[in-house]
Amino acid sequence: MYHYLVEGVELGVDVVIPTFRRPEALAKCLASLENQSIMPDSIEVVDDSSTDYGPGVSRNIGWKRGKANIVAFLDDDCIAPPNWVETIKKLFQDETISGIEGAMTTVDKEGNIVKYNPPNRFKWDRFKTANLVIRRKALEEVTGFDERYHLHREDTDLAWKVIDAGYRIIWSPDCIMHHPEPLGSMGRY
Repeated sequence: MYHYLVEGVELGVDVVIPTFRRPEALAKCLASLENQSIMPDSIEVVDDSSTDYGPGVSRNIGWKRGKANIVAFLDDDCIAPPNWVETIKKLFQDETISGIEGAMTTVDKEGNIVKYNPPNRFKWDRFKTANLVIRRKALEEVTGFDERYHLHREDTDLAWKVIDAGYRIIWSPDCIMHHPEPLGSMGRY
């Protein structure tokens, strides 16, 4: 087994998944994480079904539970390919990278799996937490998600805070995540 090291320290990955009343989708998401070529250090599921504080609060609770030096965020309806964690570790061997905006596939109106790439040129519609990975050091410095965002844009806001703090976030077409619900939809509750 290959060890992913930066400055002699093993790279670890915590996965954070906020969930809200979608147990079937969450089960599929967790099953995809059980089939990784390299397992994450932890999987932090935060169920917001009874409180409805919003995904920003849930994601903050989740990343603060973990200890790994890399935190990967995804939605409860995402399906990770088997090499997702391994790809994250490979990319983060570059110490100049503090974040990854990963590629995504989704389902179009006809039910076909399609790419959701490249990232939108509009600043306000980037950095989806369906596949966003940030170094813990950067998260700690910017104090995580702004919890005033209840449902949307807390992810974009976080990424811009990280960038404004001087950290580098890259676009990676190799770090792929499948997001079955069309992006921007509210899903089924």
